[in-house]
Amino acid sequence: MKAYYTKMREAAGTRNRQWFIQTAAFLLIPLAGLTSHTWLPFPPNLLLFFLSLLCIFPVFDSAFAENPLRNQNATTVLRDLRLVFLFSFSLFFSQYYIDAPFRSMIGVVVAPLFFAVSVLVLSQLPFETVQKLGRKFIFYSVIILIAECILRYSYSIYTVYNGTNYYLGFYRVKFCSPMYVTSNAVALQIVALYFFILWWISNNKNEGRNTFLTKKDYFWARIILIGLLILTFSRAAWIAFVIGLLYKHFFYQKSFRWLRFARHDETRNLKLIFLAIAAILCIIGLVFMYQKIRFDDSFVSKFFILNQTISFYKQANWTSVLFGVGFLKSTEFLGIYAHNYFLIFLMEGGLIGFILLCALLVFFLKKTKGQAWIIFIPFFLQAMSEAVTYMPYLFVSVAFMYIYTNFSSTKTSL
Repeated sequence: MKAYYTKMREAAGTRNRQWFIQTAAFLLIPLAGLTSHTWLPFPPNLLLFFLSLLCIFPVFDSAFAENPLRNQNATTVLRDLRLVFLFSFSLFFSQYYIDAPFRSMIGVVVAPLFFAVSVLVLSQLPFETVQKLGRKFIFYSVIILIAECILRYSYSIYTVYNGTNYYLGFYRVKFCSPMYVTSNAVALQIVALYFFILWWISNNKNEGRNTFLTKKDYFWARIILIGLLILTFSRAAWIAFVIGLLYKHFFYQKSFRWLRFARHDETRNLKLIFLAIAAILCIIGLVFMYQKIRFDDSFVSKFFILNQTISFYKQANWTSVLFGVGFLKSTEFLGIYAHNYFLIFLMEGGLIGFILLCALLVFFLKKTKGQAWIIFIPFFLQAMSEAVTYMPYLFVSVAFMYIYTNFSSTKTSL
């Protein structure tokens, strides 16, 4: 490894160092959504992550020295990323302390590092290249999700005719995903991508018609994502999606101005009527949905998980409380997997993991000046019902927000 590092450093001295950074970025970012926990032995984006590290390591210090950041220096960027590195390494050592299997912790440890490495490479690239990477990230993510849907339904049909699919109704297609164990996790990725596109459009209004993706393309991408979301049959995702849209329309970076009805506002009565109708429809919808799903196994299981978790903590020792029981091990203690993102970190990662997670989310919100709310609100509402700890696409999305927030005054060269 040392010989490789020395050889690459010497090569970087004679070649364009920017090429290494661009290669790392194009390996890491566009295909961040390409994962598989079911059909492949390891996620493809994990392999691409380590390949990108091989590209950036030899030129890391020299790149910062030759291309100083105009709004922030390298020290400031690295200081901002300390919490991300602390999160990953603390989880690694806490899981190592309780002898958790390496395969169960690698995903949760590496996923936040997608944010760190993405910020490091994006901060060294021209703004036009950053935009190009963002568009490619959106395009390839949509293609990946379309392919996933086709494969999931094809495999479901195959298993039904083969006699190996014993599920009933729409559950026949929920457990045949090539990417995740259930289509609920696919819906998580769809929701995150949809609201990232909304954010991207609002922050790239001056993109020309000759770009890789146009406004019309973004429109059709969102229509496709809505169709794919419906086909996941994830009811939690549908609810989170609607709430996310309401938040985007009424609250996101609005400073509650929509509530300030001026006396001369001619639309004041219409706004009040609309809000009243929306509130009534939401209440009716929730009551109707509760009547329909209160006896549903999936709905009831969420309360069962909560009760089992409380029972577990009543008799857990201090090691399990502090360090957790190990990721992907909640089934052994609850009799069912903890399908709740925050509950997973609290039980499987312990108090250490839960506190670090909360600190990390606050860090993202602070460094993006609240822009990350547009993804976090619908995403984590849905994650209360379904959770995957390895989500590189989420951290790459936040990395773009970080770059746009902290380098907004240097659009031509970051």
